[in-house]
Amino acid sequence: MRDHFDEEILRGVLAHPEEGAFDAMVANGLRPHYSIEADLLVEVLAGDGERIIAPMTDCFHAALARSMFPDRFYAGKMDMEHATIMRILLKVASPAYTDLFLAYFNDRNAFSELHLHFYKKLLDVVVKTDAPELVEPLIDMLALDKDIIGGDAAFMKKIFKAVGQLGRRADAALLASQFNVADEARPDVATAYQATMARLLKKKT
Repeated sequence: MRDHFDEEILRGVLAHPEEGAFDAMVANGLRPHYSIEADLLVEVLAGDGERIIAPMTDCFHAALARSMFPDRFYAGKMDMEHATIMRILLKVASPAYTDLFLAYFNDRNAFSELHLHFYKKLLDVVVKTDAPELVEPLIDMLALDKDIIGGDAAFMKKIFKAVGQLGRRADAALLASQFNVADEARPDVATAYQATMARLLKKKT
């Protein structure tokens, strides 16, 4: 899938009956050359249900493990496959994709502006996973604010919102241990933290 293709060709290729063909085609297709084809690929794969999870997960980790060549710029270790997978997740976020969200949020190797962009996008839909196991990695990401020049209040507030939605009452203690609101100089961030704590403490469990 390296050259121009349309929806009919793409669906035909993905429907190849040979065992393993679908996974191979997904892997080869996650680095489209043209934006119009990237859009088409995202649209088609997002409609393929949970069978895309395994090949996308394999591709995610394979791309992270790829050798880093000195003559190629890498924004952290995120690559084109990660961008395509992220765009698909924005369309299909659900409990079935929890492990992929976890993979993104746990990848902080050479944290970069690209990581931040991906995280902020995924934080907008992470609640659709309904996955409490994502709460601790989300709270851990609060520490990344210190690596962002000038900080990023919007990023912090997105994390707090997601923690408030996915977290349980017991997570309030973890959040308080990882974030010192007394040291926070941004009123909007402090307010978001306090609202999240109040929401968590209202929960029965």
